[in-house]
Amino acid sequence: MHRVIAIDYERKSSENLNRALIRRRYARAINEALKGHSDSSVILLEAPVENYFEANLSSVKSLLNNGFEGVYLSFQRPFKNVSALFEQQDIDINKLLIIDGATSCTGEINEKNSRCIDLSKDLEAEDIAKTICSSLNKLKSKNRFVFVDSLTTMALYEPLSKAGKFPDFLMNTIRKNEIENIVLLFNVAEDLMQNRCFGSLSSYADEYIHLGLCT
Repeated sequence: MHRVIAIDYERKSSENLNRALIRRRYARAINEALKGHSDSSVILLEAPVENYFEANLSSVKSLLNNGFEGVYLSFQRPFKNVSALFEQQDIDINKLLIIDGATSCTGEINEKNSRCIDLSKDLEAEDIAKTICSSLNKLKSKNRFVFVDSLTTMALYEPLSKAGKFPDFLMNTIRKNEIENIVLLFNVAEDLMQNRCFGSLSSYADEYIHLGLCT
């Protein structure tokens, strides 16, 4: 049975939300989740859409501060944007490999960068999982993570049922490749969690982190 880490706050309009406070609360929740980390863990992040990237920034920074290195899979933002926002928050991208699933969908091409792995828009979910595993093997730390940002956006490019199966594809591929000591984090929008294709996520997540139950 997964634990639910609820982060309570007084509901305010989106324009008045304190971003720094949100980041601190997510950092505290991630640090608490990592205390119980022994081998491999699945963490589900659910945040209001207007603050989802604040949760991502805080989560990645907390993982790096705890000695992890990781793979960041982005369907939401291109590498240039993600790396710039990370650097603004003093997140060391030299401890990350960013898999860019957004740029190819715009028809643009990334400048060559050792921290960026481009995805073709024609790749299937199984191929993306294999790309993640090969990227994990390039990291130096024995403690590694995969951050999927976000399943919500992935569902815009893949049939919803296939996007919903991606976490299973990824976990099975990691097991087959005998990659150990991995933390998997999935960012999912609240409304998508109501879809049966994604509903099983909450059942096998070790930690479920969300802001005030997103209400």
